[in-house]
Amino acid sequence: MGSVNHKIWHAGNDGAGSGLDADLLDGLSSASFVKTTGGTISGDLISSRICINRNVNANSAISWYSPSYNSWQTYMAPAGQVGSGYGGNLTAPSGTYVTSWGLRNVVEGVTGYGWTFEKNTNNGTAPTVVAEIRATDGAAIFSGPVRAAAPESPLDLARKGDVDEQVLAVRNILDKAVKTIEALTERINTLESKK
Repeated sequence: MGSVNHKIWHAGNDGAGSGLDADLLDGLSSASFVKTTGGTISGDLISSRICINRNVNANSAISWYSPSYNSWQTYMAPAGQVGSGYGGNLTAPSGTYVTSWGLRNVVEGVTGYGWTFEKNTNNGTAPTVVAEIRATDGAAIFSGPVRAAAPESPLDLARKGDVDEQVLAVRNILDKAVKTIEALTERINTLESKK
């Protein structure tokens, strides 16, 4: 066929090492790509955005250690949601204040484990801990001042319908009133005894 000889490819000569690269994409084999059904990336994954699409299913999460661990992960779920977390086997707990949706972080409840917030310079190699939360009991420590919001009055709590907080606030007020009455009674008794 014409003046130039070309090799005819067929089932007997088109495998590995044949020189035919029809199974490559830009010279790379399929082992160079992560499959949509999962895979391992050994180098850096650089992206300007990451979306863990929670709208798809409840077990959308980031596992920071091992997929077989139920701890060391970050997930988003409402309180009580079953099938949450990386493996889809967590039930999202309800907190005191976070009783619905929350961005949740799970760490093993082992002595010495927890969360730290650290500061560093852009080129520094030794960050400094500025705040930490202990995983075993939630105790926290901060290197700087912590400002808490002013407590709400029982009337404010009643308007919001937070009955438990309202009862606690009224109980605290009554405790203070009882202590004040006891102190006044003691003072009156002291004055009476001096007459």
